[in-house]
Amino acid sequence: MSVASELIARAAELSRAGRKGEARGLLQEALLQEPANERAWLWYVDTFQTAEERIKALRGMLTFLPNHPTATRALAALEAQSPRPAAPPPTTAPVPVAAPPPAARPTLSPEVLAALPKKKAGSVPAAPPRPSPRAAIPTPAAPSRAWTPTNGAMIALLLLTLLAFIFGGVGLIQAISARSQLVDLQQANTSLNAQVLTLTSQLTDERSRTQALQTELTDLKKTALLPPYISIANRSMQIAFVTTQAKNEIWDVSFDALEYELQRGAYVRYNLDGDSSMWLILNNEYTGESYRVVNMPAFVDPSSFDQVIPDLYSEAGSDDAFIREVWNIVTQLATYSGDIGETPRYPLETFLAGGGDCEDTSILFASMIRAAPVSWDVELIFMDIDNPTHPLDVNHVIVYINTGSREYRIETTEHKVMEPYTDGVNGWYFKVP
Repeated sequence: MSVASELIARAAELSRAGRKGEARGLLQEALLQEPANERAWLWYVDTFQTAEERIKALRGMLTFLPNHPTATRALAALEAQSPRPAAPPPTTAPVPVAAPPPAARPTLSPEVLAALPKKKAGSVPAAPPRPSPRAAIPTPAAPSRAWTPTNGAMIALLLLTLLAFIFGGVGLIQAISARSQLVDLQQANTSLNAQVLTLTSQLTDERSRTQALQTELTDLKKTALLPPYISIANRSMQIAFVTTQAKNEIWDVSFDALEYELQRGAYVRYNLDGDSSMWLILNNEYTGESYRVVNMPAFVDPSSFDQVIPDLYSEAGSDDAFIREVWNIVTQLATYSGDIGETPRYPLETFLAGGGDCEDTSILFASMIRAAPVSWDVELIFMDIDNPTHPLDVNHVIVYINTGSREYRIETTEHKVMEPYTDGVNGWYFKVP
């Protein structure tokens, strides 16, 4: 699109918006570049309000576009509507009187002429002297019509003079001002293009650096230790996990406590058969069967978390948020690895192992909940995972919590849904110490 076309398009937008004066300045600039542009002339005529102004503009248009049908009809209609000044009454021209023929002068003798009285000087103007015959003046040859810089300058001057007459002095000044603004805008556009090129180059460099950093990060992840994990060094144990707020958290746990639980767990599991207090008998009213299972509530031990859980509870802000945060920690660190068995672990043993059966994760979860500074009812539920409301067997363990305002039946082996049993659970409930 040419510059004139852009000016005309912008002027059309301004004219439609009622900004006729601004549109007129742009159209004058366009006509300076393309004097015979029909579209520019039509929009230019539209910028005027009075009939006299439009008549003047239409005459200018017909100067460059003779016999233009639209301009011709519009000019005729406007001139017909405009009143014409009354012509002055004709004056009767005086009839010239024929001059009498000059009288013949008598021939006088020199003596008579000498005797006549002399006239004073200046009374009668002296007759102008007759021009002496001259030689014929040669007619100059017709100038050449070849285009020269001088001819081009003269034509440009005449064109500018004609446009100045059409637009008026103010219009020409507006056109010159619009041209100056256009030059400024073109210079600003050139500067902005240079800035864009610079920024594009910088962006390319930043993308290259970002790609290099991502490659380096990928390599570091292959060797880095990221949560969740359990670390033991110099008789110190650390448990690292990610909170529900995507914050990395590290707990320092006493190695002595871990060592004690390892020893105690090994001893209890070794003597299970000879200790009747470590067994529970479950009777199924639906099938009439009885089941002998390990007393898993006896493995719940909140003392290992007395130094960390109270802070976690106060930071959570609500009972529900705290329960979900504990569930988030357990499901990160403990991977479900089988059905209910007869080798339950104490909480820190499960952390150290990095996973366990459903009874291990339930014992861990219940121990952490019991370490909170609240008095909630916490129980382990023995159930049939395939028939939650109508048990036909005992093959799973979950955790029951009653906060006083709400009940929870929490699945500790599920990483996506904390309470999947929407219809409730009909099983065997045992309160934890």
